[in-house]
Amino acid sequence: MIASHGATDVTAREVCDAVGVTFASVNYNFGSWNGLIAEAGATVYSDYVDGLWTAVQSAPLIPEARLVAYIRAQIEWATNNSGWGAVFNYPFSARTATTMMQDRFGLTNNLKFQLNHARLTRLTIDVRDGDVSPFDFDETNYPHDELLSDRLGLARATLTGWSVLGMMVWLSRGPTLETQIPDIKKRQDAIVTFAMAQIIDAIKSDSAP
Repeated sequence: MIASHGATDVTAREVCDAVGVTFASVNYNFGSWNGLIAEAGATVYSDYVDGLWTAVQSAPLIPEARLVAYIRAQIEWATNNSGWGAVFNYPFSARTATTMMQDRFGLTNNLKFQLNHARLTRLTIDVRDGDVSPFDFDETNYPHDELLSDRLGLARATLTGWSVLGMMVWLSRGPTLETQIPDIKKRQDAIVTFAMAQIIDAIKSDSAP
C-alpha cells in the first residue's frame, strides 16, 4: 500500500485490515506504525537492490545491454513503487520512520547501498572498457579500493546514478505528470531511450584513445 499511496496516505489500521491482522499487532511486533514502516522499508530496499542485479544477470553478456537492463529495472521499480521511492529519496517525507530505519537497519542498508553503487561503478567501467566483469563479489567483499582508485569511473558512475534518479523521479509522478506535461508523457519512452544512449555515449567518451 505504501508503494502505491505513499507513507503519509496510508494508516496502520488500513494495513491491518488489508492483511487480516489486529491493529494491536502493529505496536506489539514493531513498536509503532513508524516502526513497521522502518522494518518494511529495510526489506523493500534490500529486495530492490537484489532485483536490479537479477535484471543485469538476465541481460545479454554485452556491457551496454547490462547497464541498460540495470537502468530500466530502476525506472520500472520507481514507476511501480513511487511511494517507497519518496521514502528512500526524500526521507523528510517520512522523517520519523526513516530515522528509525537508519537506527535499526542502517548497517544492513548501508552495505546494500555500497554494493549497489559498486555494481553500478563496475557496469559503467565495463561499458567504458568494452568488458564484461565476473562480478564475483557481494556486500561483504566488493572491491572497494580498486573501484575508488578509478576516479574517472567512479565519477562517471555517480553521475550516471544521479541522471537515472532524475528519470526515476520524473517518471514516477503519476497523475501529476499526465496533467502537467501530457505532450512529454506521450514521448517519454523515446526520451528515456535517448537519455540512456546519451549516458552510454558519455561513458564511452571516457575511454582512452
